[in-house]
This record gives sequence, structure tokens and C-alpha cells, in this order.
Amino acid sequence: MRSLILGLVCLSLAACAAPSRPDEMAVTFGEDEVPFSSSPLRGEVEIEEVGCGQETNPLWTSEVGNAEFREALLVSLQNAGLAAVGDGRSS
Repeated sequence: MRSLILGLVCLSLAACAAPSRPDEMAVTFGEDEVPFSSSPLRGEVEIEEVGCGQETNPLWTSEVGNAEFREALLVSLQNAGLAAVGDGRSS
């Protein structure tokens, strides 16, 4: 009986939802790729606020939270050379 209960507990824990991983969501480019090299927005894009995310409920399904999406977006912009180093361009 103990083995059955232990097995059920292990199965239920294995099915828990994991939070999103920003490093796996970010856009990356190959070494030979230089995207947006002549863009006027190069080094000028700033992220103000990110909304509409939903935190992961470990007992339900994986979701993408605001913080994780913002981090993935920032890394993607940095990889593309578009992220602002200081203050971004004012509109």
C-alpha cells in the first residue's frame, strides 16, 4: 500500500507545470548574422512596461508572466543590437 501511495505522489509531482524560461524564449542570431545593422533604431529601443502576462500556476498549465516576457524581449533586442544602452529615443 505504501508503494502505491508513494507512486501516486511521485506521478502527481512529475505533472506539475514549470514556469517559463526567458532564455529559451529569446530570439538568437547566428555568428554570421548582423540583423538591423543599418537600422536607425540600432541601440535606441527601450522597454517601458510589459503587461498581459499570466503567472504560472504549478497545479495547472505553464504560462508566461510579465517579468519573464520582459526579460526575453530585452535579451532579444540586445541580441539584435536594438536595445538602448542608456536612454532610448524619445518620440
